[in-house]
Amino acid sequence: MADTDDALRRFRASMILNFDVWHDGIPYDLDALMALPEAERSAIGRELAAKGELDWRDVQALERIGTPEALARIAAAAGAQADHGGASALRAAASHGWPREREDRFIALLEAARPMETSFDTLFDVAEAHPTPRVRAKLLELATGGAPETRYAFGAFLLYLHGQAEDWYGLDTEHRPHLLGLSDSGAARAGAEAWLRNMIASPIHTREDAR
Repeated sequence: MADTDDALRRFRASMILNFDVWHDGIPYDLDALMALPEAERSAIGRELAAKGELDWRDVQALERIGTPEALARIAAAAGAQADHGGASALRAAASHGWPREREDRFIALLEAARPMETSFDTLFDVAEAHPTPRVRAKLLELATGGAPETRYAFGAFLLYLHGQAEDWYGLDTEHRPHLLGLSDSGAARAGAEAWLRNMIASPIHTREDAR
């Protein structure tokens, strides 16, 4: 009983969101959560599932709890939320399958992505795991004709996906001027788009090959 009380105390403490927790991206204490008896975990799952919107920490906890209700709540958030919590929920739901409607939802999240509002890392995790022709086509569309403030990110990810970069952050000094050109206009933008299309048309390797 003492161990259960301590685990519950630690988990409840980890649910308190302050600046440091938010800034450093600290998750719930999942070790404490999994140390709880099943009945206690299920009760916490019902509590989290009752929230109006899930954040990424809620998604992690519900995924670990793993009850049908918890997984259904994740699937609901994946279909309804366009924020970081929604992207995290879609990533979790995608591990259980990639039906057409889930791909449709993912493409909608890509279209809605905006700096400071979206976890591009989460979206790119999903895209790397499910680089279907439709996903690739949407990534290229957004890199060349999407919101100007996101073209760089999508272009950098496409380079990574096609083995032309070691990461998807676009920090390579050779690539950076071209990626910046994607958000320009006129001849600079046309040149950058042509460069990107050429780079991904001749991949060094695809991420599927690398795996």
